[in-house]
Amino acid sequence: MDPLAIVTASHLDQPFLVLGGELAEPTQNVLAVDWAGAGFRGEDLGQAAHHDPASFTPERCRNAVAAGVAALLSGQNGVVVWIP
Repeated sequence: MDPLAIVTASHLDQPFLVLGGELAEPTQNVLAVDWAGAGFRGEDLGQAAHHDPASFTPERCRNAVAAGVAALLSGQNGVVVWIP
């Protein structure tokens, strides 16, 4: 099992923001920000065929943080935010 999935499920009162991937077993306290080329789907699921390390640019990471924080501040959680 994915260690992050264990931690997030054990601390449901704590919000988590995952950038560039999604948990295999998400809970309502996990908000993920994903994009084309980011393909982590949790431990034991293998790497996605579309994973592209070059997609993790400084600009994309800034956009992911901004989108994730904005979503959390607007009350969103337990969802995946897709950015271009």
